[in-house]
Amino acid sequence: MSEGRLMIVEDDVDISNMLRIYFQSQDYDVAVAQRGEDALEMCRQQLPHIVVLDIMLPDMDGFEVCEHLKASEDTADIPVVFITAMHETEPKTRGFEVGAVDYISKPVSPPILAARVRTHLAMADQSRNLELQVQQRTAKLEQTRNALREAMGNLATVEVAPGVDWLQIPEAGLRILCGCPAEVAKNLMQKGLISKTSRDGVPFETGPNVILLSDVLIQNGGFS
Repeated sequence: MSEGRLMIVEDDVDISNMLRIYFQSQDYDVAVAQRGEDALEMCRQQLPHIVVLDIMLPDMDGFEVCEHLKASEDTADIPVVFITAMHETEPKTRGFEVGAVDYISKPVSPPILAARVRTHLAMADQSRNLELQVQQRTAKLEQTRNALREAMGNLATVEVAPGVDWLQIPEAGLRILCGCPAEVAKNLMQKGLISKTSRDGVPFETGPNVILLSDVLIQNGGFS
């Protein structure tokens, strides 16, 4: 099973071959580009899971390549790890500013680079999974809201005591007893309409699926 699709963008053939052979031995699918434009075109044809990108390239620098990747919706979330012979702080800072997640200095140690690649792939997977969970929960919440809006369209009220109403939602089989002070609840209990009371919103049984939350009684069916 493949560990993922890795793109190496490096114009030094010796380095690119070394990294390609190493990562292939670690079960990665590896694509290699020596120019920035070639890398961008290859990304359009098949999205890699991560890009290892040299800063110094013959046609454009790695910063420009990274900016192009981050500007496209299709490639914006691909992690980019810079490899560079520069040891100054400024190029590294700029790399993070254009969207890279990491950098490693030359001479490159394949095992160290592989460890960082694994870390960033795992983080990207976690981010995608979290985003998917958020989307699923948002969709479920929207479904609930739509169902409630539809049910509320058929909302009816029945006065059961002065100032106390049942709000009836037929589709949901739901009745909500609103504005029910303690003395009214006691009166309803005496009439056998509810069987118990509670304090401070503690749930309790009052009949078929009835719950008391503070001064609101909720019942699913069975009460008329």
